[in-house]
Amino acid sequence: MSNITQELLSKLELYRPSDYGHSLHYNLIGHRTVKPLTAIPGRIAGRAITVQITPNDSILVYKALQNAKNGDIIVIDMSGEERYACWGEITTRVAMAKGVKAAIINGPATDSTEIKKTRFPCVFKDYFTINYKSLPFRRLFRYSCFN
Repeated sequence: MSNITQELLSKLELYRPSDYGHSLHYNLIGHRTVKPLTAIPGRIAGRAITVQITPNDSILVYKALQNAKNGDIIVIDMSGEERYACWGEITTRVAMAKGVKAAIINGPATDSTEIKKTRFPCVFKDYFTINYKSLPFRRLFRYSCFN
């Protein structure tokens, strides 16, 4: 996946979201469950850095940000968690500094006012004020990022 060219990304940005929906039939985040925090300017395409996290442990979010490169999109599956937010102002600012194009979170986020001010494209389920914690030594998680 590291051989994604700007030409390919430009072509992918021409696709409508419904074009993807016609060809994919599983593992999709429902359009009725996640909403953008701010208006997203046009279509966005990029390499996806995907992580699935467990309740109250966000270490893989930081690993995703650590591995992110300019033009990537962070996609986080929160495994159905609705009590804790794994994304907020700090993760947004780190993502912006790394050149990440957008973040898609299948769960709640926090610091919505601050994220709005940045105008960073962020899509998530809801707002919540309780943050995830990093528990790096309690469990060992395997993660993979396509390079």
